[in-house]
Amino acid sequence: MLKITIYEDDSSITLKIEGKLIGPWIDEFSEVWEQTTPLIEAKNVRLDIRDMTFIDGDGIEALRKGRRWHPNEVIADTPLTRDFSDRITGSVAVRNVKEIEPCNAPIDRTN
Repeated sequence: MLKITIYEDDSSITLKIEGKLIGPWIDEFSEVWEQTTPLIEAKNVRLDIRDMTFIDGDGIEALRKGRRWHPNEVIADTPLTRDFSDRITGSVAVRNVKEIEPCNAPIDRTN
């Protein structure tokens, strides 16, 4: 399920996205975004994703596309939504797992 609520004041528009941004709901988000675009002009656009529970790769791309159209702020507050935000904004550090050496030290079970 996806719920999008739009809050507007004199200086900003906030799109609050709740639930999952996947599959057919990506088209729904894109329609809402395109309908909102004419209202944006000189306003700060915020994406409030604090209540998102899942987003797939296509959802990330839809939000990235929206960020390219206008300067945005992504509002996130948990490790999960911060991860979503990092993927949307492209600030995720890619790490190669093979670089991490396993610890082969013996485990002391005498305690």
